[in-house]
Amino acid sequence: MSELATLLHRDAPATADYHEFQYRRVLTAPLERRGELYFAPPATFEKRVRLPVSETYRIEGETLSMAFPDRAIRQISLRNQPLLGGLMLSFKAIIGGQLDSLDSTFITTVGGTADQWTLDLRPSQPDVAKYLEVIHVSGHRSEPLHFEVVERSGDRTVTEIAPR
Repeated sequence: MSELATLLHRDAPATADYHEFQYRRVLTAPLERRGELYFAPPATFEKRVRLPVSETYRIEGETLSMAFPDRAIRQISLRNQPLLGGLMLSFKAIIGGQLDSLDSTFITTVGGTADQWTLDLRPSQPDVAKYLEVIHVSGHRSEPLHFEVVERSGDRTVTEIAPR
């Protein structure tokens, strides 16, 4: 795990495009979103949704700010939202190569090689495990390229990342 953390570690800001599909049991077709991801070490992560509508999710430390068109910015503490906090903080930790921060919330399994690696995150906290089954991540060298979040309900979200 330390080898992967070293590969993923970032000292400079990074931006990537993403394409996401949310598969929900109650929907006949997946919800599709596109946008960009931004990480500024050590603690800032943004998910900027461009399509189908503009939304911005920004994590500073453990505070999530959500901005939607024609609404006031909403802020919440991720400590009070176990599922959302687990998801967002894990995404930030992987993008920034801060894998040691995952230990308090997930049991991690690393596989593959430095060229083609995988990382599985299984929740270790009951309040997160109640909703989340596993997060599968795969990548190439220093780039996480694929995230799949599988919820206990059977819903899942697949995110493909294209580094710039």
